[in-house]
Amino acid sequence: LLKRIGRIGDELNMGAYVVGGFVRDLLLGIENLDIDIVVEGRGIVLAQKLAKELGGEAKRFPEFGTAVVILPDGFKIDVATARTEFYEYPAALPRVEFASLKQDLYRRDFTINSMAIKLNRKGSGDLIDFYGGERDLKKKVVRVLYNLSFVEDPTRIFRAIRFEQRYGFRIDPQTRGFIENALGEGLFERLGNERMRDELILILNEKKPLAAIERMEEFRVLRYIHPDLRLNKKITRILEEIERKKEEYKRKLKGEKVSWWLVNLLALIEDLDLSRTKQLAKRFKFKRKNFDKIIASKEVEKYLVHELSGKKRMLPSTIYKKLTKLPLEVLLLILTKSKSPRLKERVNLYLTTLRKVRIKITGEDLKRLGLAPSPQFKKILDRIFEARLDGRVKSRREELVYVKELAQKILRERGY
Repeated sequence: LLKRIGRIGDELNMGAYVVGGFVRDLLLGIENLDIDIVVEGRGIVLAQKLAKELGGEAKRFPEFGTAVVILPDGFKIDVATARTEFYEYPAALPRVEFASLKQDLYRRDFTINSMAIKLNRKGSGDLIDFYGGERDLKKKVVRVLYNLSFVEDPTRIFRAIRFEQRYGFRIDPQTRGFIENALGEGLFERLGNERMRDELILILNEKKPLAAIERMEEFRVLRYIHPDLRLNKKITRILEEIERKKEEYKRKLKGEKVSWWLVNLLALIEDLDLSRTKQLAKRFKFKRKNFDKIIASKEVEKYLVHELSGKKRMLPSTIYKKLTKLPLEVLLLILTKSKSPRLKERVNLYLTTLRKVRIKITGEDLKRLGLAPSPQFKKILDRIFEARLDGRVKSRREELVYVKELAQKILRERGY
């Protein structure tokens, strides 16, 4: 694919380069299929030709000189004309002007992300490293390219922490000073809430986010997410347990989709009450489904934990009714936090068994037994489902026997 892009660049007489995270991870020996191409020339033209050759489509953004090539299998390639950025004021969104490759790489966040590899036939495979990115990779250092980097874009503070902890690097002392200066100037207060939210989600989505969260606490960044947000021993323990149990949970859920960043967020805001949680969720404008999950974690948790931890015998159908409307993320948090063996047993039963239970009979079977379609159908099917959950019926034949009893009872009550 990269050779093809280089060939198209030659045909169009344009320099083509793969840049950024792909190059960084290639040098580190880490797989990364996030491909960003920079073109010295007309990036959109190259993107359109690439899409045509590969049977894909090119979504164009002319105002930025960029395009996204989407291949038939859904794979995406970002293509951009080499450009530089200007910030009219601190924390503003940038204005874009077309420029050279060197200027384009200078606008990157850190030296380790400022490298490129040439794709054209002449010089194919050459590493372009104007700013010491390879040196800093070897030294395991996260370093900005210029002193106003965090002033222009404070979200880079999140990214510095994320890369430092992901790769086991360290933030360069001078870069650390720039971070502290930017925080001291209160630049996070000017930052758009959605931009801060997106960077927070990226950190919470890391395989092991706790180290990055601890670093955020060290830099006093958490209070910009919410003034009352702090990392303490209890929250640290929960986050550690999520990291430790994550693979076990994945096996239990058999690949079912879970927003792990959200599980980590729910742990992080453990000590915020419902009012403060709503304040945070509204401020960051989470998608409705995520907003509802965040609020649900606070609204149901206390009474639910108390009930599920109780000594009183609880039928499987009762466990199902209590848990079925709760998001997986909330259940995983409850399971992780609790020290109650009964609660763990009941939540695990729901996750691994009860929520997968299905009945075999349908409304058509009820019609054949002489019942006319009515709201009663749902009640009957619900009764069969409860019996399934509780093990009172175990096959379609047993369901039919049970439903006949229910049907006869209903018909007698109606005077038939």
